[in-house]
Amino acid sequence: FRDIILEAAIGIEAFLCEGSSDVSLQFRLNTSWLLGESYEERQKIERVCRHLYDLRSKIVHRGGKKKEIERIAKKLGDIPKASKIALDLFRLIILRVLIIKKQTIEVPTEKTLRQQIRQARLGGGLDLPPNSFFKEAKTAFFKAYCSFLG
Repeated sequence: FRDIILEAAIGIEAFLCEGSSDVSLQFRLNTSWLLGESYEERQKIERVCRHLYDLRSKIVHRGGKKKEIERIAKKLGDIPKASKIALDLFRLIILRVLIIKKQTIEVPTEKTLRQQIRQARLGGGLDLPPNSFFKEAKTAFFKAYCSFLG
């Protein structure tokens, strides 16, 4: 389960984070702005990402002490559920990026995609037409993983 958490977190970082400063902040904000359509959704996604990134950091930087990892994983349910959350979150991000690429005439580069996310954070959101498949996937994610967040 640890490998799944790490690989999904690394995938999210590769898609949405640039440079080596404030990676945790970039991870949380860029994910919440890319996936969330309302303030409430963004808050929930940000909290899930905070716990997920903390868990990833404990696994990588602290040698993976079992009790510390279990303590953080408990905020997401447990370690198996945290690994499923990480993987499903990464899948949602990939789906969203594919939708963005499909809906633009010019296929955005990685740099352009990051600029669009940054502009969305400052301007209130991404201006994309609704996509029912993405909306269903995101609704399922919230129902499965965000109910404990309130």
